[in-house]
Amino acid sequence: MRLLTIVLFLVSATSYAQVSEGRVTFDDTSLQSLRMSIDASADEVEEAWEDFWEDRYDIDIDKLDKDRNSMAFLAEQISLPIIGAKNVNFYSKITETDNRSDVAMAFAFTESDVVTRVSHPESYRAAEAIMIEFRTKFYTNYFDEQMEDIRDDLEDARDDSQDDSRDAQKARKKIAKYEDKIEDYQERIQKMRDEVGDELESSEEKAVRAAQLEAKLRDLEQRRARYLR
Repeated sequence: MRLLTIVLFLVSATSYAQVSEGRVTFDDTSLQSLRMSIDASADEVEEAWEDFWEDRYDIDIDKLDKDRNSMAFLAEQISLPIIGAKNVNFYSKITETDNRSDVAMAFAFTESDVVTRVSHPESYRAAEAIMIEFRTKFYTNYFDEQMEDIRDDLEDARDDSQDDSRDAQKARKKIAKYEDKIEDYQERIQKMRDEVGDELESSEEKAVRAAQLEAKLRDLEQRRARYLR
């Protein structure tokens, strides 16, 4: 049990270690922010980010500005009890770099009152938890979809393989059937050749015999004619 607790603690610590803090500019506003990286394209992360906030917290985040390879978002004066009792401005930004996406977000109660590790430690930990929650959800959906696609492709491949196997089996049966027929026809052809050969030989013999008889008949007719003049 103690070992399990230590493992869970290490996993949790590793996840939170992937969230860093730094200053980020959202449109014209520069704020101390939470940051983390996602191994996916910005388009994929942006769509998942918007869906996450709408589905999980019923918050609609608006696009602020598209700056080259980054997109900034803003949701003004939202109610998010996990961050604080007061309404808060929620800034976020997704930037694509080398097939990775850097996700940054900041919560500001006022221009001078921003959630940081020092100013609002509990709110900061809650914000950190939200980022980890998004990261976990994103990768879960991301890999589940890819695995589902692979399963579908594998199922199709298996079906095709079975179809090919059945087709091949049918083809083998047809080939065997035709080979048997060919063998039978070859035997018949040989038999006919043998029979025709015998008939040809007997026909030739009969023709020779007929010619001999015709010659003999002519000879007899000639001799008869001489004797009966």
